Amino acid sequence: MVGAGVGSAVIGARELECLVGAVIAPEWRVGGPRPSPAYLRRFPPLWVIAFGRSLETRATQDGLARELAELRAFAAREALPRPAVCCDLEEGAGLHFPEAPRLPPALALAAADAGGHARALEQAGERTARDARALGVELVLAPVVDVNTRRDNPIIATRSFGDEPHAVARRARAWLEGLARGGALGCLKHFPGHGDTEQDSHTVLPLVAKSRAEFDAVELAPYRALLGPHAAARPRALGAVMVAHLDAPALTSASGEPTSLSRRAVGELLRDELGWDGAVLTDGLAMGALARLDDVHARALRAGCDLLLGPASAERAAAELCAAVRAGALDADTLAAAGARLRQLAAAVPTAAPPDAALELEALADASLVVGPGGWALGPAALEVVHGAGADPVQRLELLVRAAPAVQPRATAFAAACVVGMGRGRAGLDRDVERDLLARIERELARRGRAGLLWFGSPQVLPAGLWGRPELALVVAHAPSPPQQLAVARGLAIGFAGARGRLPVAQPGGFAGCSSPRAS
Repeated sequence: MVGAGVGSAVIGARELECLVGAVIAPEWRVGGPRPSPAYLRRFPPLWVIAFGRSLETRATQDGLARELAELRAFAAREALPRPAVCCDLEEGAGLHFPEAPRLPPALALAAADAGGHARALEQAGERTARDARALGVELVLAPVVDVNTRRDNPIIATRSFGDEPHAVARRARAWLEGLARGGALGCLKHFPGHGDTEQDSHTVLPLVAKSRAEFDAVELAPYRALLGPHAAARPRALGAVMVAHLDAPALTSASGEPTSLSRRAVGELLRDELGWDGAVLTDGLAMGALARLDDVHARALRAGCDLLLGPASAERAAAELCAAVRAGALDADTLAAAGARLRQLAAAVPTAAPPDAALELEALADASLVVGPGGWALGPAALEVVHGAGADPVQRLELLVRAAPAVQPRATAFAAACVVGMGRGRAGLDRDVERDLLARIERELARRGRAGLLWFGSPQVLPAGLWGRPELALVVAHAPSPPQQLAVARGLAIGFAGARGRLPVAQPGGFAGCSSPRAS
């Protein structure tokens, strides 16, 4: 028997195992890690986190929906709780399920919204939810409400709805309204705000050296708007908040303590001050930000988190928690309260509303393209691809363009440069690539007086001096993902008349005398 809880209530070993299993969300990855049947029987999970992408290649693989159905069939045969599923579907279900469509990233949706596509965000949220539910996912680990003020942020960038707090909150609310209509739950992330970091928490613990007043003005503003005590009605689809692994001394009062393990950041700020009484998830516990720390699982629960997402070893996490309870370092009542909130989360999945209109995915991607103030006057047969920062997506774009009806199947003259980033800060765009790109543009301008640039990356890292240059035809596509490549290919083939997005972030370093105000 194990003594734990208020008044030294005694629980049995089996009850403890069930309490522990409830707060761990093991990783379920096609072609990769997943818990053993023995673990599932001993520590039955209430939630699993699903991945349909390979760790090695980042390619999306078939079979995730089938494997999730098999997991639930196993649980039914063993008389275990039915595991609910959460999945990172920031760009639609196609991000992890190849049978579903991929959607534009958040910043591209924000560009469509800023350009007048009134329902772009709601439609994207609704389509994400309907596809997610059809494939076995109840909780979508989105929207990202990080305010991306660090232009070269290596991890957020185009995953964000912008660089202005109120616009980010408004766009996240609209996306969540669509998610509710489609019948799924959403999760705000990455609390307390990952938008002003120069490091990636997948590899290290990023420092956010801001004052509490600065956090209040920017990072915390979307959370106050969406879930705080003075917020308008909480979105129906809002089911959880994910806490990032950040070093934010102004919020934790302890330099080097991750926010995900901090009672001050989670229990006092998120729960007590902001008034969030729902489920709190950690970011992935196998991330490099926590690599050098001990006792992270029990510490996260003591801080106020409920669900431990994707620990490096579910077995080791479970053993650590059992030992912490036996040693009196973790109260079993804490586990029980967390499990209760997680069961409430699974029961709160909204009922989908009847669809009112079909979402035209092509139109959504087309509307997210931003044509620069210089316009686009170059013909589709005047394209040469510059393999700068990622050959594979560029080669695919080249094939798409050459297959388009308006493009002649002959060698093309150089009149347009195409550089591909990863949609995350400067990833894939080192200084040598940037210098080569700018040199090519200048040579073409000197030779012909006109040049073009297709920018597959965050507009925030567009090289200074290009935006608004009248002799440069420029299209900002935000990311090299399939929907954005297809939208650009259609534009090159038939014109960019359908592209009406506006920059959803502050104008990049512009050409003197030109301006393009940001739309909120």
